[in-house]
Amino acid sequence: MTGKELNKKIESIFKEVRFTPGQLRFFRPDRLMKMITKLDGYTGECKSCKDHFKDAEEIILKLGDVNDIPEELAYKYNNVFKNIAEHLKDEHNLVLPRFYSSAYSIAGLFAGILIWLAISYFAGRFENFIFDNKTMFLISGFAGLIIGRLIGAKKDRVIREKDLRIY
Repeated sequence: MTGKELNKKIESIFKEVRFTPGQLRFFRPDRLMKMITKLDGYTGECKSCKDHFKDAEEIILKLGDVNDIPEELAYKYNNVFKNIAEHLKDEHNLVLPRFYSSAYSIAGLFAGILIWLAISYFAGRFENFIFDNKTMFLISGFAGLIIGRLIGAKKDRVIREKDLRIY
């Protein structure tokens, strides 16, 4: 079975009425379909991708055969989903959506705070300044957060254009 065929099978299984909105959020078929497409692209060069593809195919076929989803099957599905995501992240250097925006936001927050702490430590207290030190501490942290978010969003856009996201 190819990636397109497996994606069609996933789509047909999850389009059925028997899945509740909560189950659809748990199974995340849209994300699985994107990861299957990525795996299919790497199956020619990566043995692990072939193995993960076979695991996904097996679990999807089992999911299509049952009317009521047993807890054990849901656990196996979740395990296969996580293993595929980890493999794509570790072996093929793919990242989660908005990964850099989040990471750079935290780094920018800490950088802004550290810069203000260094300025206030070396320059001393600014007596004639509009804001007190606590307010400037918050402003510098927020400014660092915004700058980090913008830099991360730019990098995320490049990753999205190069199609290097897991899903």
